[in-house]
Amino acid sequence: MAEQHQKIPPKSKAMLICDQVIIERDTNKISVISSYNSVPVWRESPETKPFCVFLKLTEGNPTCDITMEMHDLREDRVISRLGPQTVQFADRLEAVEVVGSWPAVPIEHDGAYDIVAFADSQEIDRHRLQIYFQEEQDDEETQ
Repeated sequence: MAEQHQKIPPKSKAMLICDQVIIERDTNKISVISSYNSVPVWRESPETKPFCVFLKLTEGNPTCDITMEMHDLREDRVISRLGPQTVQFADRLEAVEVVGSWPAVPIEHDGAYDIVAFADSQEIDRHRLQIYFQEEQDDEETQ
């Protein structure tokens, strides 16, 4: 029987939940816009606004598939998934940025949720997102 070698997943150096990620075309400078750990959800329309997850990875295999999931910790289930997205590393020392763009996600209750990143089905990072209900929409959100 042939011996199977397990891929060593890349290391996560950063994981941020934010409104937007901008990567400048000419300089490859990265701007992470409005990073947060908690977010209000309007009770009358219980879903998140679209959001992004920024990952910075290093020490990866030549290629790996990145998948991200949103876990409802109270119900112990996955409520949303992105990917897989294939990422390529020129060498193990290269740093690679991955941006996951999430659509609005329906929310059944307030509480703690985790965004979990996987490389080739192995967990590499997670970030807690606290969601709380808001009775009325802010004027800023309605514009």
